[in-house]
Amino acid sequence: MDKNKLAVKEERVAKFNDFNDIGDMMGFADTLIKSKMLPPAYNTPEKVVAAVTQGKELGFDPMTSLSNLHVIQGKPTLSVHAIAALLARAGIVWQIVKDCEDVEKEGKVVNKITTIRFLKKWHGETIQNEISFTWKEAQAQGLTVKDNWKRMPQIMMRNRCLAIGARFVAPDALLGIYETTEMAEVMKVEHTVDAEGAVVIN
Repeated sequence: MDKNKLAVKEERVAKFNDFNDIGDMMGFADTLIKSKMLPPAYNTPEKVVAAVTQGKELGFDPMTSLSNLHVIQGKPTLSVHAIAALLARAGIVWQIVKDCEDVEKEGKVVNKITTIRFLKKWHGETIQNEISFTWKEAQAQGLTVKDNWKRMPQIMMRNRCLAIGARFVAPDALLGIYETTEMAEVMKVEHTVDAEGAVVIN
């Protein structure tokens, strides 16, 4: 998309901040959908308004909301990038300790594990939490047979571990909202994850 078209897109979407009436918001959302300026998943005014409204509560501007929030069967969800941004805003630092590493027993690989360390300042002290997610947990949830998990096990385990950890250490920042692939898998909604962890709802 060239700079002029991008500027027009940002200007139009930013107008959501000027609406107080839901009817006006719905009408403008419908205009944006017809302009084909939004991600394909935003195919109804209700989804657009839900994402923008939820994004405001999280402190995101409309453009960021429409890029990083996905509405799945009426429920707003967060991209893993939005979760990382909310953690940073809350002053939480996270570090990958184990990245889909093999777990061996008697010389055989019996599992894989991803561990993320979360560090947060609290009353002058640094609180540390380590959250892990394993391949066996993914298997138990029926995830490992899915295409995204077969293609990119490392990214999927990292994203899942980050989402679980973020809700644990910063529930006030995420407002209890689930990461997009978590909800898509529960609701059996087809989706694709790219090499950067971004989600496209099919």
